[in-house]
Amino acid sequence: MLFEGRAELFVAGREEHLFRCFWGGTTADSIHMDCISADDETQKPVFTLQVSADGTARLSEAGKNLGIFQRTEQIPTRKE
Repeated sequence: MLFEGRAELFVAGREEHLFRCFWGGTTADSIHMDCISADDETQKPVFTLQVSADGTARLSEAGKNLGIFQRTEQIPTRKE
């Protein structure tokens, strides 16, 4: 089964997204994200989000860990 979609990545202290991404996953624990920088469209990083059974997720780029996240029951809302 294949899953895919779009995402926007934000950084702390910034109102607008930093990256626009298309993501895809073929397993329940790994998502591959092809992104474009909102500031410089020539920057096209590729991120991976790995989720473990305990709900912990690691965001990485080219093997470098960028962040660790914990799954919550909170439903995110979008500010319009």
